[in-house]
Amino acid sequence: MYRVLHIEDDGDYADVVQIHLRRRSEKAGNGGFGFDTAPTLKDAVDTACRGDYDCILCDYQLPDGTGLDVLRAVRRTGRRMPFIFLTGQGDEQVARDAFVSGASDYFTKDLGLAGFDRLYHALLTQLQLYEVQRERAEVRRCLREKEHLAAQYFDVAGVLMLALDTRGIVTMVNTYGISLYGREDLPGVSFFSSPYCAPHGDELRNRFDAILADPRHGQQRTPYRFDLPSGKAPTLLWDMVPLYGSDGTLSGVLCSATDVSAQARMVHALERERNTFMSVLESLRIGVYIINADYSIAYANPHLVSLFGPPEDKPCYAYLHGKDAPCEECPNETVFAGTSLTRSRSYERIGKRFLLTEHPIYNDDGTVSKLELFYEVPESGE
Repeated sequence: MYRVLHIEDDGDYADVVQIHLRRRSEKAGNGGFGFDTAPTLKDAVDTACRGDYDCILCDYQLPDGTGLDVLRAVRRTGRRMPFIFLTGQGDEQVARDAFVSGASDYFTKDLGLAGFDRLYHALLTQLQLYEVQRERAEVRRCLREKEHLAAQYFDVAGVLMLALDTRGIVTMVNTYGISLYGREDLPGVSFFSSPYCAPHGDELRNRFDAILADPRHGQQRTPYRFDLPSGKAPTLLWDMVPLYGSDGTLSGVLCSATDVSAQARMVHALERERNTFMSVLESLRIGVYIINADYSIAYANPHLVSLFGPPEDKPCYAYLHGKDAPCEECPNETVFAGTSLTRSRSYERIGKRFLLTEHPIYNDDGTVSKLELFYEVPESGE
């Protein structure tokens, strides 16, 4: 569970924010959030410096100071956890001052459901980034501390660990890497021109050069599918960090890679399932469409198109009803909040009545869309 310090003098608003974030975390199953609340500058600084928090969520205007005061006080202690402003002070100068002082992100308080989704994903992203940064810092500290500790870590790691000097020459590979590549004499090999990083040698070389040019250069962990001389074709989640010698100078790059072949196969399987699902929707003799929170139509199956015509980038209220604004009785807000509905409605434009079933569907990016099925009701009403 992530520990979050929420600095907010409005207790009711703090409760609302925390409830929304907990719900989204529980739905995602990512471990959840544990919140402590501080209502004043003094309480905030004392609590932040006393507790081991993963993130700070902070209002700008406090009874005895500002969120910037809290941010600067926390940063002076050397703490580098994510610090996100959530404030009613929607001022560009305040935002600039916050980022200059080391804030991670900035949100205003006028959040709807979509705004809480953005806040949740920003919070989760910053926490995950902070975890990665702490892991990398720990690795760098160990490497600087003693070289033989790094060698021991190499041997016991359950992932590929590969050390390269500043020329891209392999200086060390761990037992896992020897097993993966099928050879023990990799040290001395020019890695990026070897068959062991085909067909991604040029791209990995560019990432390597970027780290040498700027060791602070952040890089996203990226999956690559390799074609190894042994015939293996693993998908490896690849990461690179600067490697320092015992004197603290940059000596090369440490590459680590986790075999995510099973996960990659799972992704492909899910994609096949999605394609199968879409094929079913295409073949149904009832109308089906999927819309987003902004009323845009993401999908309409052939049967619905045969009834109403092609969507042509129209919002749902224009497509189905010929209106210029959302319908007053539109239930989208209820569905997007997680409730499935069944209702009937006549569509004067085509002279038909339908029994409608509407369901929320959850997208990979955390947003919600609506799946709606149109069952035509015979004129008799049966």
